[in-house]
Amino acid sequence: MVGESVSLVATLTRSELKCLALTASGHSVDSVARKLSLASHEVETLLFCAERKLGAQNRMHAVCLAASMELIDCND
Repeated sequence: MVGESVSLVATLTRSELKCLALTASGHSVDSVARKLSLASHEVETLLFCAERKLGAQNRMHAVCLAASMELIDCND
């Protein structure tokens, strides 16, 4: 199980990580979408995929996990 989680974390895309980082900085889905020139539903999908890969229970949990693994910087 742990090995599976590690391999899924390694598959996080740059877009998923950027969405997590911007969310960690307090941006809404619509704000993240504007910043990345994406549709809101695309951001929702990216965040959902990141949650699944991290084994998170929700978006906030995904942000916390990514930050604790030093995958994102919450100070941006």
